[in-house]
Amino acid sequence: MNQSIKTALALGIAVTSLGVAAESQPVKAAGQATIVSNVTLETAGYNRNMTATGTNALYSKPGTVAGAKLIASKDQMQQLATSKKSTDYFRAYRVAQTNRGSVYYKVVSMDGRYRGYVYGGRDTDVFAGGIKRVKTTKKVALPSKIIHYQLANMHKNTLWVDPKYTQYKATKVDTKAVTADTLFEVFGAEIKTREGSLYYHVAGATEAGPVEGWVYAGQGYQGTESTFGGLKVDLTEGIPSKDNSVDVVYHANGQVVGQTQTFTTTDWQPKAGQPVAGTDTVHESLGMFIANHLPSGYQLPTEFADTTGAKYGQPFDVTVKAIK
Repeated sequence: MNQSIKTALALGIAVTSLGVAAESQPVKAAGQATIVSNVTLETAGYNRNMTATGTNALYSKPGTVAGAKLIASKDQMQQLATSKKSTDYFRAYRVAQTNRGSVYYKVVSMDGRYRGYVYGGRDTDVFAGGIKRVKTTKKVALPSKIIHYQLANMHKNTLWVDPKYTQYKATKVDTKAVTADTLFEVFGAEIKTREGSLYYHVAGATEAGPVEGWVYAGQGYQGTESTFGGLKVDLTEGIPSKDNSVDVVYHANGQVVGQTQTFTTTDWQPKAGQPVAGTDTVHESLGMFIANHLPSGYQLPTEFADTTGAKYGQPFDVTVKAIK
């Protein structure tokens, strides 16, 4: 074969090969950035809860990289930033950096509707730009009664591992073993930052073992409604009677001082004349109750040891000393 023909054929094959290879690769426009690192964030999830700032859009890839598609515009991100719904918070879970030094965080909204990359400044150790850290809940005081709650309607308001949508993929607790008689104790109370709705963190014991979680609590325990949110309570419990209470009378120098204080137990079916046991509705023992209700200007003597001898339906005398 003529050498010139061989050369032409060889060049044709080479061009064809290059053409196929070129079609399999995205064409990069001049000036577009490239990703130099993209790693998973390892810190605890609650430290990666975010709110949009509204200054940057959300893209399928870092916004300056070839092939990046718009997921949520800057205006949409601004709406999410001012949203009153916890569903519109984000969880950051990856961080990418381009050859230009720009940082992008991959985020997903709490309800999973939005997922993509948002500009995050120029430091991989700081959340900036289009997102910032947020506390999705705020702690509030425990109710005045913390024990003997029951779930009111598990189909309507069940237990959650975290208050719904305050953490990414917050899930329901398995309540198969919970019955209408299962009693719960409240040991945490928080409100959702955006909605302001109240949740109680409760724990109880079932035949299958302990169970705990967060439940919507409506307006919370006020002592006036037996059902609130997903909880109910016996309002007659804690009402003093000769069978469940003891009057604490404080004495100093042979004289009664201050006001008589009534301790009421939450133990089941106590009877007058029985030794005082258990705790009251705020989980105080009789000894704690005595110490927390001292008359103003008085203190317990160092020799005060216990409440032996206290019985339901009978006054219990406590000697105190004036504070000098």
